[in-house]
Amino acid sequence: MSEANVSKPSQSYPCKCHCGEVTFTVTLSSPLADYTVMQCNCSICTAHGYLLVYPNRSDVVFHGNSKDHVQKYQFHTKKKDHWFCRHCGTSLLIDFNGIYENFDVMAVNVSNACPMFD
Repeated sequence: MSEANVSKPSQSYPCKCHCGEVTFTVTLSSPLADYTVMQCNCSICTAHGYLLVYPNRSDVVFHGNSKDHVQKYQFHTKKKDHWFCRHCGTSLLIDFNGIYENFDVMAVNVSNACPMFD
């Protein structure tokens, strides 16, 4: 079997806002180095420097009472929630709220929320 056909194991990454009030773990189906990272060009994603990965909703797990420290913002079509820390303002993720029939994903901002490159 060639190396290109070998399935790589999923990998979990600790994520947090700048102040640490919001913490969560993201599990990706393959290591981040092999994962497709997207850069959205909409106004809010551009302004906040989003670099996004799209794990299944079930693979984004918040710790303790972290969700109590999240502020949600909607604009334009008012269908997607952009999640920010209500204390430090870190852009965390986008919740698509089930608007796609075939998959239930969240878009996690790896440039701010997940210090995977530390």
